[in-house]
Amino acid sequence: MKKRTIILAVAGALLISGNVFLTLHKDSKVDRTSFITSWNEATTETLTETLKTAGVVIPAEEHPVYFTSEQGGFQQFLVKKGDPVTVGTELYEYLSAQAPIDRERLQTEISQLNREVALIEDQIDQLEYLQTVSASTATESIPVSGDGLPTGIQSETLVEVTLAKEIYDNEREIRQLEADIEIYEDSLATLSDTSELDVRSEVTGTVKDINYDLENPIMTIISDSPKIRGTFLETDLAKVEEGMEAYITSDLLSDKLAGKLATIANHSEDEPDVEKESEFAFEIELDSSGMAEDEASESTFDDGDNTAEIRPIHPSESRHPDTKLAHGTRVNITIVTNKAVNALTLSEEQIKKGSYVYVLPRTGKIERRPIKMGLEVNGKVEIVEGLEQGETIITNPNQVKRPDHPFITRLDFLRINPSLIKRESPMTWLKAIWVGFSKQ
Repeated sequence: MKKRTIILAVAGALLISGNVFLTLHKDSKVDRTSFITSWNEATTETLTETLKTAGVVIPAEEHPVYFTSEQGGFQQFLVKKGDPVTVGTELYEYLSAQAPIDRERLQTEISQLNREVALIEDQIDQLEYLQTVSASTATESIPVSGDGLPTGIQSETLVEVTLAKEIYDNEREIRQLEADIEIYEDSLATLSDTSELDVRSEVTGTVKDINYDLENPIMTIISDSPKIRGTFLETDLAKVEEGMEAYITSDLLSDKLAGKLATIANHSEDEPDVEKESEFAFEIELDSSGMAEDEASESTFDDGDNTAEIRPIHPSESRHPDTKLAHGTRVNITIVTNKAVNALTLSEEQIKKGSYVYVLPRTGKIERRPIKMGLEVNGKVEIVEGLEQGETIITNPNQVKRPDHPFITRLDFLRINPSLIKRESPMTWLKAIWVGFSKQ
């Protein structure tokens, strides 16, 4: 116990006397030795520069429905405002203006065909009469030629054959005309007496408006899938561009919803006024294509207030009770204007003016390292060039007396293991202490 006390006393005396000597000695190195209290390793993270604004949920699409007098006479609406519709839902009913025209046309065609049939029947009657006359003349006396044969038999036979063929052809034409008449009569019978027709929806959504005065569009159908609308100030236009990532938050949403900046208007919302800043409308399309499950579970976004999971929205969620993203809902919007993924970063306090940092290498001397900086967000700076991941950087550059000179750090007594003192002889510890002072 006495030996340990003696060793500690001698070590303390040497420590005090050595520091006094080094401090007062001419050309002492103490004034060139930096006392470093804190440092950290250069690590990587994702820096995100954002622009925050507000917006409102609107339908992703609007589908107008029209009616023209050429269609006929309007009868009645078959849906009302607020009704959900799907593809094929009957929207309104009208009396076709084409049906009477078609009926008159068919009746005219039938009458014309009947007249043609009557004319052909008259021709057949005349041909049959000629057949009768030809047969009666054949029974009268016929001159005989030198060989004993009638001289007019060949001409009489030719006339009868010709008449028979004409009658056959006319009868065949009548059968064709009667077949055409039957087709037209069937078509006429299929025409509805009232000719009421329905117009069906071509989209799925909700009936937004109905104009009962029949001014076009007589009906507007909005889609159930939502999008976000807002306005940028003219000072924001230089920071944003179409295609940028966007995230939607609201007290009604448990998670952030991902999307992209789809459109930015190239003209102001209102009439330009030199007395106030102009506003430009923009729209955000929510991501309905779906983020990969593993990607969605790991992706986070920090807007400075809190960190939450990002996930895409499905079109059906606009009516989902959990999200409550109904049309007209006000939301907060965060536009990602710049991003550095897996960037090597330092805090602003670690960087000296002139864009350089102090590195603590294994040589034991402080190294002044010039760097090239990139994105700066909330006190964090992206290091583009001049530094490698894992290198040790001095937290407070003002503690550096001179670069390329040694440095010292505070002795951590809590890390001293008393068992090591027992293992070594007093003379060994005295030598170690002396070496430490002499090297300094």
